[in-house]
Amino acid sequence: MTTPTKPSRSRLPFVIREIRDGDLTFIVENIRSADAQELEAAYGHQDFLPGLEASVAASDEARICELDGDPVAVFGIRRFVTSTAAIFCVATGRVAETDRHLVRQSRRVIGQWFKGRRRLRTMLNYVSAKGIAHQHWLATLGAEFSPAVPMGATGALFHPFAIRRRSK
Repeated sequence: MTTPTKPSRSRLPFVIREIRDGDLTFIVENIRSADAQELEAAYGHQDFLPGLEASVAASDEARICELDGDPVAVFGIRRFVTSTAAIFCVATGRVAETDRHLVRQSRRVIGQWFKGRRRLRTMLNYVSAKGIAHQHWLATLGAEFSPAVPMGATGALFHPFAIRRRSK
C-alpha cells in the first residue's frame, strides 16, 4: 500500500502576476461575501466593477493573485504623499484556499513596497468593523487599528488602519 505524498511546501498554490483583461470582472462576479458587504457599505450599491477599476487605475502598482488559472484577489498601492500610501485588496471566496501562503506573500509584497519606496513610512486604509477575518489578516501584516468611525455611503462603521515601516 502506498501513501499519498504531500505537495511540496516550496511551491506556492498561487502566483502573483500583472492584471489582465477580464480579471476584475471575474473577481466582481465571484466576490466573497465579506468583501461584497464591505464594498456595499462603502459605495452604497452593488455595482463594484467601476470602483474597482478606478482603484486599479489610480494605483501606482496593482497585481492579481491567481490560483489554478483564476484570479482570486486583486491588491494594490497608491501613494498620496511621499510618506503615505493607501493599500487595498478585494478577493473571491477561493482566496481562503491560499490563507497561510497568502499571509507570507502579503508580508513579502508589503516589505517590497516599503523597500522600493524608501521615503514611504505608512500604508493605510479602512476596514469594516464587521470584517473580523479582514482585521485578523491585516493584524498579521502588522496593521494598527483606530476606533471605528461611521463612513461610506451607508455610514457603516469602519476602522482606520495603518501599517508602518519597521525600523531596522
